[in-house]
Amino acid sequence: MSNYRFVTVNPSDYAIVFKKGNIVKEGRGFRFFCTPLIQYVIIPGNVKNITFSADQISRENQGVEVSGFAIWKVGDPKKIYQNFDFKQDNDTMEQVSAFLKDVVESAIRHMVANMTIEEVLRKRGTIIMQLKKELEYISEQWGIVVENIEIKNVKILSKTLFDNMQATFRNAIRLEAERNTIETEKQIEEERIRVSDQTKIIKQQSEIADRERKKQLQLQEINDKSQVEKHRREQDHALKKEEMTHKWELFKEEEEYKRQQMLEQGQTLAEEEKIQALQAELEMKRKQLEVELQKLNIAIDKMRVETENMKKDHRIILAENLPSMLQNLNIERLDLGGTTMDTLIETLKNVFQD
Repeated sequence: MSNYRFVTVNPSDYAIVFKKGNIVKEGRGFRFFCTPLIQYVIIPGNVKNITFSADQISRENQGVEVSGFAIWKVGDPKKIYQNFDFKQDNDTMEQVSAFLKDVVESAIRHMVANMTIEEVLRKRGTIIMQLKKELEYISEQWGIVVENIEIKNVKILSKTLFDNMQATFRNAIRLEAERNTIETEKQIEEERIRVSDQTKIIKQQSEIADRERKKQLQLQEINDKSQVEKHRREQDHALKKEEMTHKWELFKEEEEYKRQQMLEQGQTLAEEEKIQALQAELEMKRKQLEVELQKLNIAIDKMRVETENMKKDHRIILAENLPSMLQNLNIERLDLGGTTMDTLIETLKNVFQD
């Protein structure tokens, strides 16, 4: 009865069920009923870890030990089942790990034999990439997948060589450290100088800004004072202008008054001057008339003498010519104490006519 049972496959494991040599079912995480005619193989699906350590003489004939680990898992269950005996599951997976370890160590020895110690120490990534490349074919054939390979340590087997290399490395590291220290101190000094310069620049900029602010405040104060002074002067100017306008109005009124007085006085003076001029002209004409009168008197006296000797006809001619003679004397009117020139002429005419 023990051969009749249910078998449950874990979700991570892969099971292949056979009956009379033929596969009747395969897959992950299923359950089947097992009878004496049923055979099955369960292939673990979890990852496996192997450690390796390979001793090899480098190209410089110096012993080197390379150790590390690799992580793998089943990639193709059918291929791994065909290449390995899974009658005892655990032993089969351990056998695969042992084979894989031998392959990795062999590949590492082959690579280290063609490298210098310096290359082995510094080119771990190159070794790992080459290992993965060499394991691709084997992984494909075995049905496995190498997930990761890492080198944990590279050890120089010769203590003397190791010490010498360590000394070289230590000296190089110390030299590099000294160089870094000098460079760091130089950078620190440069940074300190730069910060100091920036501080000075900032200080100068701050001082310039303070001076500019003070200058602006002074300018503002001067401007304010200027505005106040300007306002005061405008007020003074307005007052003075108003005062001058008032004085000007008074002055104009006063000048107008003086002008009126002068005009009045001027008219009076003009009239007086005119009167005086007329009086002077009359006086002159009076004197002229007196002279003319004297001449006329003389002429009359002469004419009387002549007329006495002439006939009456001659008297008439003289009387007729007398007005033209008087006109030639330019005497229009002669005041002779109430007797005018016309009266005189008429009298003379009467006399001559008689």
